[in-house]
Amino acid sequence: MSRELGQSHVLRCLEAVQRIADADLGQWWPGFSPRELPLVLLHEDGAGYLVGQGPAELETSPVEHAGWRLPVAELRGRFTPPPGPVPVTVGDVPVATVAVPPAEAWDETGFFFTVVRAYFRAFLARFPHWLPDIRYVGFYPDDDPVNNAFGTLEGHILYAVLFATYGAGGAGWPWPAGLLQLPPPPDAAEMPRLFSLVRRERRGPIDDDLIAYEKTLEVFGGVAEYVAMRALKDLAPQEFLRSLADRLRGLLSLSAHGLGAAWQRWDLSGLALAMWLDALSPGWQEGFLAGRRTLDDILEAGVQFDGGAGDEELIAWAEQHYGFYQALDAERGFLALIKDKNQTALQKALDPKDGKITFDLSVMFPGDGWSGGHVPAVFSFDPRHAERVGEGIVIHHRGLSLEAGETTFQFTVPVVEDARSKLLHVSTGGRRLHFDGDGQSFRMVKPAAFTKGLDIAIPGIHVHAESGSIMEADGALYVKILS
Repeated sequence: MSRELGQSHVLRCLEAVQRIADADLGQWWPGFSPRELPLVLLHEDGAGYLVGQGPAELETSPVEHAGWRLPVAELRGRFTPPPGPVPVTVGDVPVATVAVPPAEAWDETGFFFTVVRAYFRAFLARFPHWLPDIRYVGFYPDDDPVNNAFGTLEGHILYAVLFATYGAGGAGWPWPAGLLQLPPPPDAAEMPRLFSLVRRERRGPIDDDLIAYEKTLEVFGGVAEYVAMRALKDLAPQEFLRSLADRLRGLLSLSAHGLGAAWQRWDLSGLALAMWLDALSPGWQEGFLAGRRTLDDILEAGVQFDGGAGDEELIAWAEQHYGFYQALDAERGFLALIKDKNQTALQKALDPKDGKITFDLSVMFPGDGWSGGHVPAVFSFDPRHAERVGEGIVIHHRGLSLEAGETTFQFTVPVVEDARSKLLHVSTGGRRLHFDGDGQSFRMVKPAAFTKGLDIAIPGIHVHAESGSIMEADGALYVKILS
């Protein structure tokens, strides 16, 4: 057995992964089999363990342990996947990645969800149109009071629908005891139309690209949550009821104050829509991922909109019965408070006393956002720890990575992204900087240009670029990247 496994916490995690991978999860989603997918369990000390058959590019040493049906191997060297939930591809093979949680905070059910979601998202890599473009996080209107209030209204409708469908003992999904009851519309047959009308109303001012981003997230996050919940329902019924109750309660505060509006809320709404479709359209999962019909498309099949007074009356009924105007007032009041908070967060992330580097990538990316560059770019970060503080301005509290040809950025310290101006701002933490440029080491004393490579490597900041210029201005360092 490997060096520190013994009866360690890492061993406990590996055994939990083995049990999950050995379960027949294909019964909960067609074609989904974790046994066929490699998973890397990452330890905070840099060690990694491969479960299952992995790509040849990963060098490993076998780990022997009695009773394991799937092979386990320890990785040789450090495996550092890009930050964020989108599955990493090694060679041509999608690899699920899961971090070892702290031993003192061990939560078996939470770890179960983390592993099943990671496996399912690696499975989704076979259908790349369902992988979200996380660069839209910086442009999502999570500070728009109307968008947030309508998002909360969507959550209330989904909650009421699920209660009406399953709360009275409807087949398919047990209903947890002790939850709030909300009134459904007078005509249950109108529920798909009501939800679709409210969602269309909310999306009216939103760009088509952001709407597509929402729909993708409800599959990437929500269907993954749905598969994990279906598995838990059969494998651990009591834990399932507790977990489902938590998620149902979450629907009642969906998008409130913009919390999770650009990312996590779609896990909940996607789960709720998938549960609803089990009753409306049994067997909807067959062929779903290979096609391009969204959860909205299936829900709206057969829905008739009159485009007039009938639709407006239905929306008005929902606004009155589910507290839309109270939510809108609360959002407007919160927005007034959040402006000062955003400025404070920005100042804290880039304290000028600690020194600052600004990287200007506007030449490399002349288009909108980080698309339209001269070379394809891979932009990775964890949306759960990304704080939008303005239009296209995001604080990445756990860093980010960017690869564009030979130019690479790896930050594990907080970074401020300005997607409009194509700038990345990072604090140096007060450390004195040394650089390698055009094959020579130097310290900044005067402006310089480089044509044969620039490397910056200090703790938390690793940058390589081919050409550009560098100068000091107002006590900060300004680096313009050309290639």
